[in-house]
Amino acid sequence: RLIALSDYQFDQKEGGYKPVNKDLHGKFGTYESSMLPLLKIPTEPMTGMISIDNRIIPEGTGLFLVMAISFYKMENGKFSHLHKESSMQIQRVL
Repeated sequence: RLIALSDYQFDQKEGGYKPVNKDLHGKFGTYESSMLPLLKIPTEPMTGMISIDNRIIPEGTGLFLVMAISFYKMENGKFSHLHKESSMQIQRVL
């Protein structure tokens, strides 16, 4: 998921902080790949496109990219999601 986060500015009239780019703040785009098996052989690199409404990101707005992996197991010929048993390790933050 790619999420847009606006800078904030203090609003003296309302007495609080407000996002500078209200229209874009909190908007997000999502990309989900198909289910891929865990293989011990090399696979081809995979790319994907993600955007937020194909907009130009204005100054004062940052983008936050969240990447996650979901783990499944196969039982009786059906896949079931591993909610509690799945895990992920963060390798690098950019």
